[in-house]
Amino acid sequence: MNRVLYLTTTVFLSFILSGCEMNGKEIVELRNEVRYLETEISSVRAAPGFTFGEAFDYVDAGDYAEAVNLLSDLKNEFPEWNSDIVTTFLEKYSKMVPEETDTTRSAE
Repeated sequence: MNRVLYLTTTVFLSFILSGCEMNGKEIVELRNEVRYLETEISSVRAAPGFTFGEAFDYVDAGDYAEAVNLLSDLKNEFPEWNSDIVTTFLEKYSKMVPEETDTTRSAE
């Protein structure tokens, strides 16, 4: 069964890839699009909302110390950005950090 699936997938992918013929102009346009999207991603990563969401990824993973670090950084870097909400979550998750864990980052 796996052999038939593998053979079918290989033939199907070969058929699809044989139809992919790009000239130099299309490749340059695709590279420019990739560069534009990389710039957009960089600007999104620098936004406070991205850091806030990233902190909650750590909360979902149970790493409250890292979430508190990110929320502290957010509060320091963007003090005016939803300060009440950030402070509320910072206080809530600070209580969930184990006592032996240092919530401050070491100097890098």
